[in-house]
Amino acid sequence: SDFYGKGPSMKQFMDIFSLPEMTLLSWVNDYFNTHNIEYDPVHLFRDVSDAVTSVHVKGMMYDWIEKDLEKYILHGDETYAVLNRLSNNGKKLFLITNSPFNFVDKGMKHMVGKDWRDLFDLVIVQADKPGFFTDK
Repeated sequence: SDFYGKGPSMKQFMDIFSLPEMTLLSWVNDYFNTHNIEYDPVHLFRDVSDAVTSVHVKGMMYDWIEKDLEKYILHGDETYAVLNRLSNNGKKLFLITNSPFNFVDKGMKHMVGKDWRDLFDLVIVQADKPGFFTDK
């Protein structure tokens, strides 16, 4: 298997969105090791990855967050100030996300206000990153 680092199929956890998957992987790995349970690391990785993807793709994550925006999304007075300053100084701003517009709109209204779209020159939702960037 090329899972163990040979070539481009090695999984890289390199952004904040990887934290839940990394955390779940480490917890399950620790549980199996602590209880002397044999397991295949490749299958563990695939199972956890599939579970995280399923929660995201099926929309369950969006539903949970939307039910309690205060708990999951901070008001962004500082975020608004930075975006507003950049926009007012002629910077071209864009927002690109894999999330659906309805979710992004609710979250951004909560975070920076109802006119959040005025801060961006371009908003792309359901982008299917990273494929969006690599055309795969």
